[in-house]
Amino acid sequence: MGQAPVAHQQPGKLTRLAIFSAESCAACPIADKCPVQRRGDRSVFPFKIADVAVAQRRQEQATPEFKEQHKIRSGIEATNSELKRCHGFAKLRVRGRSRVTLAVHLKVIALNVKRYVGHLVQVATAVVDPAPTCAC
Repeated sequence: MGQAPVAHQQPGKLTRLAIFSAESCAACPIADKCPVQRRGDRSVFPFKIADVAVAQRRQEQATPEFKEQHKIRSGIEATNSELKRCHGFAKLRVRGRSRVTLAVHLKVIALNVKRYVGHLVQVATAVVDPAPTCAC
């Protein structure tokens, strides 16, 4: 509900406690759904440092600037996934730089040919709307 903690404590290496006053929690309309624990005259919210890092990263990833900077990567991830799932890219059966390079190039060519054929089929089977006729 936007309340700032009164204090913080560090009971362990990885755990932190955010401490709230009992008065701020007493009048809260969503107290039954709140993860804050009531401990005597104070309310305590335990959290881990890693949880804070994850929350900050998720907030950063939701910004338009982040999405703009990473749109190319998100576009290529689908291609990488298809290469791994459909073309055996995850487990190559060859060793050595030249053979691996050849295998990778052939798999990428196969993916591109498959996509091009799919495009040609889609274009050939597309229903073309006839030109509108004049109702004069």
